[in-house]
Amino acid sequence: MHKTTYTNYEQGKREPPFELMIHLAEFYNVSLDYIAGLTNTPRPLYPAAAPGVGRGCKSSFRADD
Repeated sequence: MHKTTYTNYEQGKREPPFELMIHLAEFYNVSLDYIAGLTNTPRPLYPAAAPGVGRGCKSSFRADD
């Protein structure tokens, strides 16, 4: 992801694609409600997983592109 793309997300100039939100929720093992800012409680997306352990992204998304 380019730095300008990330900056646009942070500044509210662009909305991240829904697919990216799903990948982030999977990676961090938190609900989409938490990722979207609808709750302050980071409930696990996969409750059986250990805290802080997601299933990881299976896409080609990389934060440093």
